[in-house]
Amino acid sequence: MEGEQMLARLADRGLPQPMLDAGFKGGGDFWEPWCVALADDEIASIAFAARIGDIGAEIGVVTFPRSRAQGFAAAVTAGWSSLPNLSARALFYSTARSNRSSQRVAARLGLRLIGASVRIG
Repeated sequence: MEGEQMLARLADRGLPQPMLDAGFKGGGDFWEPWCVALADDEIASIAFAARIGDIGAEIGVVTFPRSRAQGFAAAVTAGWSSLPNLSARALFYSTARSNRSSQRVAARLGLRLIGASVRIG
């Protein structure tokens, strides 16, 4: 219910500029299931299903500039991973080698490296 109220408020007032700058266009960009962390009644960070299937799901996390380096990404990652509709799926958190902030989130949560990917082209 809280999520529905938040989406209604955002639809009524419009998305804040940091969300627009990050590429969000509206509540439809909150890919379910999602979890947010709030700071001063504003969305500080959001975790969402970047990919989801019957047996697995991969998280996507966006933390807005003024809320970075405050633990919000780890909080939404932990919150998202405990959502009941994800309990039967293998959950994945991936990060680029160059994304030190994301790597710190994974380390803070004690996530285990299971492999590396290679992108060609």
